[in-house]
Formats: sequence, structure tokens, C-alpha cells
Amino acid sequence: ARYFAVISLGRVGGDANRTFLLQAYERSNKSTERPWVALALGLLAERAAKAGAADTVISNRLLDDLEGIHNATVQGALAVAVGLAGHRSAGPTVLRMLRESEGNERLAGHLCISLALLGEQTSVPLLSEILDRSARRPFLLQQAAVALGHLGDRDATLRLLRIVKSNDSAAVLAAAAGAIGQIGDRRSIEPLVTMAGDEELTK
Repeated sequence: ARYFAVISLGRVGGDANRTFLLQAYERSNKSTERPWVALALGLLAERAAKAGAADTVISNRLLDDLEGIHNATVQGALAVAVGLAGHRSAGPTVLRMLRESEGNERLAGHLCISLALLGEQTSVPLLSEILDRSARRPFLLQQAAVALGHLGDRDATLRLLRIVKSNDSAAVLAAAAGAIGQIGDRRSIEPLVTMAGDEELTK
């Protein structure tokens, strides 16, 4: 209940909540509480970022910990929070971390989403490569695809459709179909309807 209350404070925003959350962040337990407070700060800063005035205090604090804390679960939350905070200068750091952390599927997936939220167009080639080599890593495949779609890569949906047609892993199919739905490219409707009606495919 406390963690969800913290998220609510971030969504409500305002100066008083910003002050409270920054203080809560500093005194939070790094492994349990900090991911939640980080996400709340990211949500709070998102509003300023969308108005074109990134909250650099929040962004830099989150980015420092993203680089300095070596707990992958906490880093995943921090990566998403950094993306929400929208400080564009964070992009190169997050991109470098994705290159270094691709072997950790969960962390790499969250770094992909961070890059998408930051609008980091220079990450498209790497995200494309990760998508191509993640056929056996459903979570990373989905996050890389969603990130590509968010960044405007029009080939992402077509590549996912090819994966759906050629792969027989239920986990990979679920991830690919989920990514197609999140991207929302209407070109995927007809091929998906055709596949849904193909009696030769498994249920």
C-alpha cells in the first residue's frame, strides 16, 4: 500500500510532493523501496519533460544511481524512471549501458524502454540488432520491438509478423503478438486475422 501511495504522489505531482519524494528517495532502502520511489519521481518529472523543461535535478539523481547501483532489478526500475523523466542528455549513457548489459534479459528490456521514452533515435540500429538476435529471449524481444515502434521504425511490425509466422514457441509468440498490439500498426490487422483463421496453425 505504501509503494502504490508513493506512485500516486508522483502522478499527482506538485512542489510539495516533489520535495517529499526527493527526501524519501534519499532515505529509501536501495533494494526494496528505491525502485518504487524512483518510478514515482520519474512520473512526476515526466510532466515537466513533456512541457519542454526537463527536471534536471531528478533526472541527474536517477541517472547517477542507474550507473552506480549494481542490482539489476533496481537498475531496471531506474532505467524506466530515467526514461520517464525525459532528460535527453541521458540517452548516450542508457545506450552504452544497453550495449554492456544485453546479456541480462530483464535489465536490457527495461533499458530499451528507457531509450524509447527518451526518444533516442540513435539507438534504432542497436535495437534492431537486439530484436533480430532475441528469438529465444521473449521479454527482450518484446521490449526491443515496442521501443522500435515507439521510435517510429515502420519495419518493426513487419519483422514481428515474420516471427509470429515462423516461430513455434508459445512464449515468443505471446511476446511478439503483445508487441504488435502495443505498437498499434494497423498494417498488422489483416495478416493477424488471416493467421487466426488458419486451421493448420496450433491453437
